[in-house]
Amino acid sequence: MDQAILLAILPTALGSTFSGYIYADNYFELFYNGEFLVNDPVDFIPHNAVFFNITEEEEPECRTFGVLAKDFADDQTGLEYNNTCVGDGGLRLVLSDG
Repeated sequence: MDQAILLAILPTALGSTFSGYIYADNYFELFYNGEFLVNDPVDFIPHNAVFFNITEEEEPECRTFGVLAKDFADDQTGLEYNNTCVGDGGLRLVLSDG
């Protein structure tokens, strides 16, 4: 399996409650300020987007998101499903404060 980790530090302009969607081809785990937040409930396929809410007790100095993303690939060949094509993982994280 191919893996990638993405970290983003956001300014504190979002407010104390915000939400978002995350989508990954094929699997993800999302962390917020070092704490596990949500993961893809489906193991690899089919792809889906997951909605989440974050409510903070107090305003943090910064907001850090970490994403562990995995694209499915055969361990021997590196190809996807039935060894038919090269993997093409994708990731999208959308945040909103209202």
